[in-house]
Amino acid sequence: MRFDVVVIGGGLAGYAAAIRLLEAGKSCALLSMGQSALHFSSGSLDFLNYLPDGRPVADFREGLAELAELSPGHPYALIGIEESARLALEAEEAFRRWETPLSGSLAQGSHFRLSPIGKLLPTWLSSRDALVAEKGPDGGPHWPYRSVSLVNVEGFVDFYPEIIASKLAAYGLKVQERSFTTPDLEIARGNPSEFRSVNIARVLDQKDNFNLLKDFLRALAPSSDLLLMPACVALNDGELLPKLSANLGKPVKLVPTLAPSLLGARLNRRLARVFLSKGGVLMPKDEALGFSFAEKGSGPARISALFTQNHEDMPLAATHYVLATGGFFSQGLKAEPTRIREAVFDLDLAENPGERAQWTRESVFQRQPYLSFGVKTDSNLDGYWRGAPIANLKVAGTLLGGFDPVRLGCGGGVALVSAFRAARAILSGEGAA
Repeated sequence: MRFDVVVIGGGLAGYAAAIRLLEAGKSCALLSMGQSALHFSSGSLDFLNYLPDGRPVADFREGLAELAELSPGHPYALIGIEESARLALEAEEAFRRWETPLSGSLAQGSHFRLSPIGKLLPTWLSSRDALVAEKGPDGGPHWPYRSVSLVNVEGFVDFYPEIIASKLAAYGLKVQERSFTTPDLEIARGNPSEFRSVNIARVLDQKDNFNLLKDFLRALAPSSDLLLMPACVALNDGELLPKLSANLGKPVKLVPTLAPSLLGARLNRRLARVFLSKGGVLMPKDEALGFSFAEKGSGPARISALFTQNHEDMPLAATHYVLATGGFFSQGLKAEPTRIREAVFDLDLAENPGERAQWTRESVFQRQPYLSFGVKTDSNLDGYWRGAPIANLKVAGTLLGGFDPVRLGCGGGVALVSAFRAARAILSGEGAA
């Protein structure tokens, strides 16, 4: 099977690059091993929350400039500060074009999202269904609400209403707690190991159960400025809550839960639907196992075929490849007894990890070196193999080296910026010659 581009990895970076390439008229196949990291995230996308020295970032563009000086190996610095900002704006426009509405923008700076335990955290883009707060003049949260009805599903253990209520009260909101159930939810509750957010949503999204929820919320609406629930409703329909809010005359918002994350899973599903609607070929539950190089001439090596678990006898051939398999969590990087390796091509790493004892620190509160491990690329995001760039391989997402997405709060931003940079390089013919 032959395509213009084969993308390896079905997460945020992989889908973003693939969709952009499809929009430009390229034929594209995408391999996805299974659930991406989005299924375990809040559904919000961070751009740059902190600098390497720990200072919070108030203005994204100013933060980028300081980041380039403090961490020249960061993907934003490698791609270029102005280019990274342009690509971030391009990503914002793409989400609007893909009818995947997210609140927030690079120009506005960060806003606050609510964590599963009620802590306010800065972020770049959030689902419009999530409860967020803009930053006030003092840098603290600005809420357009005074009173909140916090509604939990009875028996749902991945949500902590008492903790969240106390946090919201500390932020100046008056909170009343309520619980809700239906006969169908009581049946589902009989299996506690399966009573998780996504499974609850499959029950609540059914018409009869959703109508019961709507009636329950309608009774609370007169005494509340805001109706707040755990993210366990509206799994497939992004218009469900806006329509419900309009019907009740009060906003209905969601709080991310512990994994699995409905908001993250919904974003991943939406990207998959956009990819398919534009003619992409999705190869789910398939893993890249090996590859072959074209016969080498005087120029850089080029990948000629990719062998996968489901297509061992029918390799995937493409003009270009994009590798977006993620870091350790998504198995894009693997730790062996004496080395760290990239899982598909065994690409060169951005830095030498050293001995195994140097990969981690004893305390979980210390900076963990392994979080910044990743593959080596240049400004065109060409992957390197044995010291030389591969001419037709781009790398995107958290597989890139030189940054700690957790400590800096930049994982979503790097995924999107690098995905759009990889797509642009392919479309313009940039890269190893």
